[in-house]
Amino acid sequence: TPPFILYEGETPKNPLSFGTISGPIIKIVTTIFQNLNLSMEFIENDDLPIGEKTLSGWTGLYGRLQRRELDMIAGPFAAVEPVTTDFQPTSPFYSTQFNFFYKKPTLSAAMQIFQFVVAFDVWVWVLTGVASVVVAAVLTLAHYLSPNRLDYSIFPSLMFAFGYLLQLWRERFASCSDRTAPKYMKESSLSENR
Repeated sequence: TPPFILYEGETPKNPLSFGTISGPIIKIVTTIFQNLNLSMEFIENDDLPIGEKTLSGWTGLYGRLQRRELDMIAGPFAAVEPVTTDFQPTSPFYSTQFNFFYKKPTLSAAMQIFQFVVAFDVWVWVLTGVASVVVAAVLTLAHYLSPNRLDYSIFPSLMFAFGYLLQLWRERFASCSDRTAPKYMKESSLSENR
């Protein structure tokens, strides 16, 4: 989520006296209170969760508002059904959107085809390789233990499974299957003519 409230300094009960706070939510609250000519005091929320409704009332930040320990809370809160039945929300003053960030191209124009490699962390590629080997090993074991298998050793089975996972041999097997199809059709047509 975006930084709605930024704080610099220690975290005392009254951040305004020992540090500085800023951000879009602070600006909105300050503007509202200045226009209403009211004084305000920012306090730290000891209860980290926003709160949930229980049989005895609200917990967390909403509980403090319900017990009148706070007059108003400001933040990125959603106006959902359990909250709006007990509290009066205002219309939203601030709306935000989320963006996906990605690294700028760092390779030369001739090497741009490999940009997808440097866009991810090294661990992404390591874990992808490990997952591919594990899946290939499981597929190889299933193929090797299958009663309908041809008499291959374990190494070609592993190479086939690993190549299939990475789509390395797609064209090769497609061309092989084209060559075997006419032979099958000839044999089946001969057997029908007999």
